[in-house]
Amino acid sequence: MIVVAGSPGAGKTTQCKLLSEQLGYIWISAGDLLRKYADDEHREVMLEGELVEDAYVDSLVEQELSKYPDSEHLILLDGFPRDFHEARWLLEEYGASISHYIFIEIDQKTVIQRLMARGRKDDTEDAIEERLKVFKEETDAIIEYFSEHGVPVIRVDGSDTIENVQSSVREALHIG
Repeated sequence: MIVVAGSPGAGKTTQCKLLSEQLGYIWISAGDLLRKYADDEHREVMLEGELVEDAYVDSLVEQELSKYPDSEHLILLDGFPRDFHEARWLLEEYGASISHYIFIEIDQKTVIQRLMARGRKDDTEDAIEERLKVFKEETDAIIEYFSEHGVPVIRVDGSDTIENVQSSVREALHIG
C-alpha cells in the first residue's frame, strides 16, 4: 500500500488518478468515500467545513480496503490518514503494510490561490490558513510516527506541473 498525502490543493488526487489509470493501482480516496457513503449527520458536518470523526472514517476505509484483501501492495490510499490516530489505527490496528508515504508539498500561498479559485464558501483565506495550520501539526505527527515505524517518507514538490510532479512520484517509487 502507498499512502499519498498533501494539503488541500496539493494535487494528491490528481497524482493518484494518474497512477491508477496508467499502472492499474487500486485508488481509494477517503474524501470520495465520505462523499459517497456519509449519512445525513456526517454529511452536515462536512458541509460545515468540519472534519468527520476518526472512528467513522476508519470504518469507511476499513470496509473499502476489505474489498481488496490480496491487492494490498497495489493500493493507493489518498487523503488518509488525516491525523496521528488514523495513522496508528492503519498501521497497528488494521495492520496495513505501507511501502511508502508520499507527501506532496506545496507552499501556503499556492494552496490559498488554488483553494480560493474553487469558489467554495468555506474557502476564505482565514479559514484556509487555519486548516493549513491544523494540517501541518497533524501531518508532522504522522510523518514522525511512520518514520519511527520504518515507513519510507518521500517528499515531492507539488508546485510544479502535473506531469513533472507525476515524474517525481514515479521516480520516488522506482517505477517507469
